[in-house]
Amino acid sequence: MNCRMCNSTRLFDFLDLGFTPPADQFRRRDQLLQPAAHYPLIVCLCEDCGLVQLRYVVSPEILYRQDYPYEASTTRTGQQHFRAFAASVVEKYGLGESDLAVDIGSNVGVLLEGFKACGLRVLGIDPATNIVRIAERRGIETIDEFFAEDVAATIAADRGQASVISGSNVFAHIDDLNSFGHAVDILLKRTGVLVIELPHLLHLVDSLEYDTIYHEHLSYISVEPLFDFFSRFGM
Repeated sequence: MNCRMCNSTRLFDFLDLGFTPPADQFRRRDQLLQPAAHYPLIVCLCEDCGLVQLRYVVSPEILYRQDYPYEASTTRTGQQHFRAFAASVVEKYGLGESDLAVDIGSNVGVLLEGFKACGLRVLGIDPATNIVRIAERRGIETIDEFFAEDVAATIAADRGQASVISGSNVFAHIDDLNSFGHAVDILLKRTGVLVIELPHLLHLVDSLEYDTIYHEHLSYISVEPLFDFFSRFGM
């Protein structure tokens, strides 16, 4: 009932796609005749800050804790992208071996492998247990949790604050964005950088990319709402 960025109640519904099951739950043959839960898929616009978002929130325990299927290492293009992503951040901000890179929603650790190859200390955070096990087998230490303030405080106390916090296709998946902002504020150095990567609302509208609207994508990000949001956390 409230905007997840500014807490406004002035939300205007503009697209109702009915009820659908979670898009990333692929069923095995033996599961095909079992009942499937369907959830509302309604998109609204905050008339105060401009954030486009879903009204109904499916529990993240359902979306990410039940054999989550996506692995970021699947395509060669993806691997090349994440290596270039890491290298560009390291070069731009002059990072080195004393710096800690923390990736939120780190998946199997492909982006962190890029930071590690550049000499940084790395740590992943991801709630999908099956995916975390794969990351660990790849040599990427990963905390099996949802990113939150208590997790951020523990990392900062144990390892020091991070010079870079990254989140690729994760910011738009988070319901409690204020908790996210506070957690980043705890974990990130004053001179550090937060880098988020996500789809642009402009592309969704211009190309009618309605198939990118599903329950994992809680927010559809444009640039303007981000300014006021991140300014509240000193960024």
